[in-house]
Order: sequence, then structure tokens, then C-alpha cells
Amino acid sequence: MSEPGYLRMGELARRTGASPELLRAWERRYGLLRPTRSHGGFRLYTAAAASPPLQAAARELAGALDRFDEEQAHAVLDRLLAAYRIETILRDLLVPYLHDLGER
Repeated sequence: MSEPGYLRMGELARRTGASPELLRAWERRYGLLRPTRSHGGFRLYTAAAASPPLQAAARELAGALDRFDEEQAHAVLDRLLAAYRIETILRDLLVPYLHDLGER
């Protein structure tokens, strides 16, 4: 069981749609995530750590699409498809982007 206010790796992976392996890689390579540790050594993340990587990718993709930068948009989508489930990408990035585009 997690400590109050914290998520364990599996729950963070479920919420973000990113695999635990990808989250650990982001932690090691980029210092993107900085978990605390439980008494048993498990990584514990605050609930605020659940969305930044996906939000950053959403901004990057939106920028590329708005500039009609096909090469950059493909690169972002390739990275996203390697890291997230298609359902997550559609629900959290593409549908909101298309909705916003329609409003503009």
C-alpha cells in the first residue's frame, strides 16, 4: 500500500499510460521524475508527477501541427507511440488538440 498522497510505480504507469520501464528510463536519463522511497525501497511519486511528460509532448505536437511541420509532428508521434498506448494518445492529446483547433 502507498503512503498517503503518493503513488507507486504501477499506479503512475496506469494513470499516464507510460510503461514502468519508460518511467524509470525518464528518471535515470533526464531526471524528469524524482520519487521518494518507501521504507521497503519502492519508488513513491506525488500525484503531481502523473502528467508533465504527456503535457510537454502535447505542447510539442500542437506546435508542430500549428506550424505545419510534418517532420517534427511525425517525430513526436513516433516517440509517443513508442511510449504510450494509442488510447492515451487519442484521449489526452489528439482529441483535445482537434477540439481546440475547431474552437480556433
